[in-house]
Order: sequence, then structure tokens, then C-alpha cells
Amino acid sequence: MSLKKLAGETAIYGLSSIVGRILNFVLVPLYTAALPPGDYSIVLNLFPFAGIVMVFFTHRMELAYFRFGTENQQEEHRSFNAAIFSVIFSTAILGLLALVFSSTISGWLGYLEYSNLFRILMVIVIIDALSEIPYAKLRLEQRPIRFATIRLTTIGLNIGLNLFFLLFCPYALQSDAWSFLHPFLNLVYNEEALVAYIFISNLIGNSIGFLLLSPTLFRIRWREFDLAIWKKMFRYALPLLVVGISYLLNETFDRLAMPRLLAGTLEENKIQLGIYGACYKLTMFLTLFTQAFRYGAEPFFFRQKTAENAKEIYANVAKFFSIIGAIGFLSVLLYLDILKPLFLRQEIYWEGIGVVPILLLANLFLGIYYNLSIWYKLTDQTKWGAYISIFGAVLTVVLNIIFLPIFGYFAAAWITFLCYFMMMVVSYWLGQRKYSVPYEVRKITFYIVVAVAMYGLSEWVRSSLNENLWGILGVNTLILLLYLSFIYEREKKAIRQFF
Repeated sequence: MSLKKLAGETAIYGLSSIVGRILNFVLVPLYTAALPPGDYSIVLNLFPFAGIVMVFFTHRMELAYFRFGTENQQEEHRSFNAAIFSVIFSTAILGLLALVFSSTISGWLGYLEYSNLFRILMVIVIIDALSEIPYAKLRLEQRPIRFATIRLTTIGLNIGLNLFFLLFCPYALQSDAWSFLHPFLNLVYNEEALVAYIFISNLIGNSIGFLLLSPTLFRIRWREFDLAIWKKMFRYALPLLVVGISYLLNETFDRLAMPRLLAGTLEENKIQLGIYGACYKLTMFLTLFTQAFRYGAEPFFFRQKTAENAKEIYANVAKFFSIIGAIGFLSVLLYLDILKPLFLRQEIYWEGIGVVPILLLANLFLGIYYNLSIWYKLTDQTKWGAYISIFGAVLTVVLNIIFLPIFGYFAAAWITFLCYFMMMVVSYWLGQRKYSVPYEVRKITFYIVVAVAMYGLSEWVRSSLNENLWGILGVNTLILLLYLSFIYEREKKAIRQFF
């Protein structure tokens, strides 16, 4: 499979991610317009917790499936059955425990009065966990179009229901033109339950997506479960479970801890969390590219491991990922003047906009780390992934506990930056000793430094134009074109060769 085909598959996965994120971005201005920061913090706090729980439910068996399912057709079938049965078993046990102790857990999170929402969230996690291996099978079989179709259907339903409950219902109930719907709307809509509708919309959308994937589940047979292959897969995946947990701690600990660690009252802290979380959403433009890349690259890396020039391929993939990531980093920042009022509808959210450049660069480092971390997955040394991730998680937790009460959410942004940078550096250093890949480190570093310098130039121009929006946007467009031309001139030979 060539880099061109990887790019094509990433584009399709990216299309579903980009369209999905764009549609989800429709919800950011909707949420920030309809909900005060304190209420929005409920969504920002509970959904990240669900991400942590999800790792336990799936225990990274999708990566074990990629590792063992790429050997041959027979191994693919055995690996798929082992993975799906493992996830079904763990989901049944953990899902039941989460539902039984939902009041206790939601109380620990500081949302005891929202224990019903927590139960809905756990049902969503159960559905998502059972969908994970069928989605992985589509990726391994190189069926990105079907993958994207199901994902977009799920996302579209979620968005549509959010718009229905949060936008259409209150509008229609105040309009005589929609009076014929009032009896129905009064039955399904309660203006005091706006946050609940966000969870209900997710539940319905994800349930439909699971039904579309269910034919894959109906083809499995209990008698085909292979204990021997499951043991191999579980031993391989267990350190990756630690990796997943540590990653989610890195990604979500700051938001989970803010209500308790920030210096204000609980309600003041929830407002600060709402502001930080809303601004964090603006980094999703870069995150969605990384996510799309991972969908295509994880099975791709395993398929290429026996190729004669595998290491050269991995090095080129990392370089082009870094280039596109640097372009994404710069593009978001150059057009932040448009994105800010478009997605952060209340000005109270704007005070946190300074975290966006820091978090964008942090997420670029995280994406590069994903590229560099392939060495321990290919060599079955996943324990090193666990060690690196634990290091990052400890760094995140300790530094947030120390600095969040002093410097607020800006400390959280810088800690995220430091954590992902250090994980990237450590992974590269270890990888070159255990599975050396000829990464073009100097070139990648240079492109990122130039992108940061271009952003600095933009900020200097801004101060000279006295906040003239159209003048700033015009200059920023020229800066972006200059950067793109600079990249193309240096890489045109490689671009023509691979794409």
C-alpha cells in the first residue's frame, strides 16, 4: 500500500471526521449561546470521563486485532472473534457495575444531582464499546467509505436531534405558525432539561450507528472463540490499555480537576472550566486530522512491517504528517479572528482564547508522537508504550495539582504542551535505540519553527493594523500562502514522487 493510497484513505476518514467535526462545531455556538459556562461544564466534564471508562471497556483490543489480524486471512478471522468476544465480556461486566454504582460515581465527580445523565452516558459508552471492533474491521479491510458513511449517519442524527431540542423546540413553542405541533412539543420538551437533551441526542445517534454495524456481530459464533489467540492478543494489548488510560488522563485530567483545584468557589471554577473547554474546542481542527490519520495509519503500519523499505516509508509518513500538521496549526491561528466569534457566541468565552496557540502546538506534538510510537507496536514491546504514557500522566497530574490553583487554566494548557513534547522526545530517543527509523528530525523541526515564526509575524502585523479585521485577514492570507509556497519549493520532488 503506497503513501498515495494511505493519503487517499486518510482523506476519506478525514472527510467523515472533518464533516463530523464541522457539524459538531455547529453545536459549540449552540451550546455556548444556550448554556451558561456552569451548565456547559457538565458536558465538558462527564464526556471526558466517559472516554476514560471506554478504554477499560475495549482494553485496546482493536490494536491487538490489527497486530495479529494482518498475518493472513485465517489469523484475521481468529483475531476478530477473540477481540469481539473479549470486548463483549468486559462491556457486560463493567457496564453493569457502572450502572449499579452510577450515583456514587456521579457524586464523586461533583454531579450527584445529574446521576440520571451519568446513567445515559454509561449506556452510550456500552454502545460505543460494542461498536469499536466492527469499526476496526472496516479499517483493516480498507473499507473507509462504509466506515465514513456509518460515522456520518451517527453524527448527523446527533446534530439533528441537538438542533431539534435546543433550537427548534423553544422557537416553535413561541411561534403561532407552529401551533399545530405544540401538543407534541410540550410532551417531549422541557426548558429545564437542556443539558439532558445533549446526552439523549448522543444516545439515539450512537444507537443507530450500532444497528448499522450489527450485521458484523451477527456473523460471529461462540464456538469459534480461540483462547490461545486471545491470550496472545491480551498480553499485547494490556500495556496499550495503560497507554490509553494515561493518554486520557493527559487529555482530560485538567478538566476533571478544575472544579476542585482552581482557586475560586465551585461555581466559579465550573465557569472557568466552561471557558477553557470551549476554547479547547478550537484545537479540534488539528485533532480531527490526527484522528483521521490514525484511522488509516494504524492498520497501514502493520501491513507495511514486512516491506523491504518499511522504515523509509515510516519516515516519509512522519514527515508529511508533520508538514500538514504545521499547516493546520498556522491556518487555525491566522483565521482565529473569524473562528472566535463564530463558535464562541458569548464574549465571556473569549477571555480564554490565549490557550489556543499553546494547545494547538501541544496537539501537533501528540500527532508526531503517534508516528514515532510505532516502534514498540511493531516489535511487540508495548510495555515501553506504557512506561512513556505513565511518565506523561504523572507529569500531567503532579504539575496540574501544583500549578492549577496558582495560574488557573493557562497552567493546564502549558502542562499539556510540556507533557506531549516530552513524550514525543522520549519516544524518539528510545525508538532510535530499539527500532531505528531515519526520521528527518531537523527538517521537521525547521518546518514547525518556521510555522511558529509566521504566527509571530502575524501577531506583530496585528499590532500595527490597529485591529483592522479585513487588513489582518488579508495579511494573514498572504502569510499562509508564503508558508505553503515555502513548503512546496522544499518538498516538491517528494510530493511528486509519492502523491
